[in-house]
Amino acid sequence: MLRCSKANVLAALLILAMWGATSSAVADDAICDGEISEGILDNVIVPAGEVCQLRGPNSRGTVEVNGNVIVEPGGALRADGLVIGGNVESDSAAYIFLGSSCEVIGNVKITHTIAAPPYSTGLPPLNSVCNCMVGGSLTVENNVAPFDIGQAPTCTGGGISVGGNVKVFGNEAPVRISNNEIGGTLTCDSNTPLATGNPGSNSVSGNKEGECSGL
Repeated sequence: MLRCSKANVLAALLILAMWGATSSAVADDAICDGEISEGILDNVIVPAGEVCQLRGPNSRGTVEVNGNVIVEPGGALRADGLVIGGNVESDSAAYIFLGSSCEVIGNVKITHTIAAPPYSTGLPPLNSVCNCMVGGSLTVENNVAPFDIGQAPTCTGGGISVGGNVKVFGNEAPVRISNNEIGGTLTCDSNTPLATGNPGSNSVSGNKEGECSGL
């Protein structure tokens, strides 16, 4: 018969309590309504009407996100120089900036963005995805505000590297795509005006299709 002394039980409970405290200190979901420059987070939610700035090691911070970053309608995201272990999902954001050598392990999907960064942010007056690595696919779709993807001079640090496909579809504001490395297919369709960029500047392992066939 297995016998457990009172001392052993107390020791086991103490270890479990310490493990739980350490786990909660290391990783938590976060509601981002300002600047976060340190910490290890599970998921980040950007609420409506809030501006979230995440600073990683490449932008004078230490933030790491193990999960997803989700931008709710009316929220705004500036993600500088950090690693995001999941996806970035944005629908009807006020504005979006991904840059400063950031890395997204999963997919990036940006839809229905309604405006661009204001002058007070110090960012270019365009939504942009610059100088980042995306392990999965990038979708920029049905936005009504302009976007630059790797395009200079907005993207001073260079273009982006995408492991999967890039889809630019149904946007109702200018989208420029240049200087990127894409492991899948680059597809641009039904954009008004047509998607543009520097001819031949994108290195694409798959096909260049639609409006981006010459880019």
